[in-house]
Amino acid sequence: MTAARREFAQATADIQAAFVARGERETEVTPALLAAAVEQFLAVFDRLDDHPSRADQHEVNALAEQALSCIADLAMWAERVGCGAHRHAVEALALEIALWSSRRGGEIRVLEPIVNALAYRANAMHSPGEMIPLYRLMQDIIGHVAPRTRGDPESADPAHPWRVINLNFAIVATRTQNPQLMNAAYDLLEQNLPADCTAFFAEGVRQAGKKVYGGHVRDLLLGRLTKWTTRH
Repeated sequence: MTAARREFAQATADIQAAFVARGERETEVTPALLAAAVEQFLAVFDRLDDHPSRADQHEVNALAEQALSCIADLAMWAERVGCGAHRHAVEALALEIALWSSRRGGEIRVLEPIVNALAYRANAMHSPGEMIPLYRLMQDIIGHVAPRTRGDPESADPAHPWRVINLNFAIVATRTQNPQLMNAAYDLLEQNLPADCTAFFAEGVRQAGKKVYGGHVRDLLLGRLTKWTTRH
């Protein structure tokens, strides 16, 4: 059992205990039922890993979507019953599911718990070298998000998961201080969220004035900002 699965099991047990202790109104979908469903999905994933030819693309997409939906609902229950501190342990398992799906060429159709897990992981990291594996993980996930999940690229919703993951990916790229990775992430940002580019690069230039960043980081961001302020 992976560490993420162990932490998920403990967190969901605590969430269910809080659900019972608070005397929540009876519902057909309790935290315990959601957790059991996720465990069943994980067991199916493991069996399919042993027999890769037995799952077609439609099944991979459907299984991952249902598992991620259960995790999203569990995260909401965690907040509702006063177990918000366990939310990150619940959502961390979403990364394992996303990777399972992407390895099989699947589409990611439920994005919010993945975005939250990635943000939590990014906030726990500090050095540029630490950020590179996270950058690769985010790059892989973005590449497998279903078109229908991306929504309107001009959406004004600041919390839309597609918008958040692209902006966070660009921030993680900046924190690597690697020009090649930064340029790749900024190219993707310009493609996916053109309406956000001017504000993002302007803020990036301001942040890059901090001592932790090398001068090349500010120069690269300034070049991007100049591009967007002169063209738009």
